[in-house]
Amino acid sequence: MAEDAVFIIVHSYMRLMSEQEEDDLFGFDAPFGTFSAKIRLAYAFRLIDQDLRDDFDRVRDIRNAFAHAPFP
Repeated sequence: MAEDAVFIIVHSYMRLMSEQEEDDLFGFDAPFGTFSAKIRLAYAFRLIDQDLRDDFDRVRDIRNAFAHAPFP
């Protein structure tokens, strides 16, 4: 949900694009395809402030810790 929230913030400032154009930016292996890249993009364009960026990064770190844990 957090990653979706960052995408919605960024997307709300974008021009209308085709599905393929959006996929070229945000799809798998695209420049802004990762949660981290979306956070950096939103922060760079002043769509989120430093506190919110830091909060999203903490959520990302926690999610990654669970996703890459060596045990189920």
